[in-house]
Amino acid sequence: MSEKHTELEYYFTPEIDERSCSARFRHSGWAVTRRRVWHALKRTNQSNSRLRSFGECGSYAWLEQSNKDTTKFRSRQNNCHDRLCTPCANARSIKMRDALLSLIGSKPVSFITLTLCGKGEQLNDLVDRIFKHFRALRLHPLWADNVTGGAAFLEIKHNTKSNRWHPHLHIIADAKFIPQGELSTVWRTISHDSFIVDVRRVKNPDITGHYVTKYASKPLNSSFSNDAPLLDEAVIALKGRRLCTCFGSWFGTALNSIEEAELELDPVDVDTFHFFADLESILKRANSGERDAIAILKLAGAESLWRASLNSS
Repeated sequence: MSEKHTELEYYFTPEIDERSCSARFRHSGWAVTRRRVWHALKRTNQSNSRLRSFGECGSYAWLEQSNKDTTKFRSRQNNCHDRLCTPCANARSIKMRDALLSLIGSKPVSFITLTLCGKGEQLNDLVDRIFKHFRALRLHPLWADNVTGGAAFLEIKHNTKSNRWHPHLHIIADAKFIPQGELSTVWRTISHDSFIVDVRRVKNPDITGHYVTKYASKPLNSSFSNDAPLLDEAVIALKGRRLCTCFGSWFGTALNSIEEAELELDPVDVDTFHFFADLESILKRANSGERDAIAILKLAGAESLWRASLNSS
């Protein structure tokens, strides 16, 4: 690894870490897709700093032990913060879920899906268009009179049979009842070619949290992530995009800033946890069959992920 903030780092050719135990541990669940994304980032000429951060995500990791309960451990690591990194996206979506649930409290919300029927256009143009139409929708009386605020999450899929991109907006809104038929008519009037929408009332916070965790900050979809040209197009189209857009009374809330915020570690509290060992050494010992090391990983809630990392490629 290159030294941080040095001339060596500037000229150092970025590489993806697939050899260290710590990196394999962090990325075991998506190692194959991670490698595909890495090559897509290189093919689309992303910056060395982005490549370096993405390639080294999770390479520096350690365990901390509770000062009050010696059987309690937690793992910590460096994060790349990249929107195309699944572990970082998972951590970000949890923060979004918590912020959203705090924002809506116990009141019911609406879950609204807007789709766009692609006709073979480039993904970048389609994403521009769906957000343009959504801005127009928010000015329409049907929306303006019934929706106070909310958050829209972008999802993109590719249809192999039709060879077309299909972007969606999944929206959680503080809203009155909106008839699905009326929304469909208005959406078709605005978009000129799309009418498929979905509206449902959500009264259970757990269900709301499920929606957010599913869609927030997770732009990769299996419909295109296995195809190099499509993945390249997605990387280019998503660069600099907001995947979560807050509007109305929700604009400017804590939820609005999570996507841009780095995934910082919790503040160090010497009265609660202390450094125990670097994770690399614990993983190597566990890989060699040392029972004490395996027991520590189990106490840290990381045994299943460690076992998965043994088979990661």
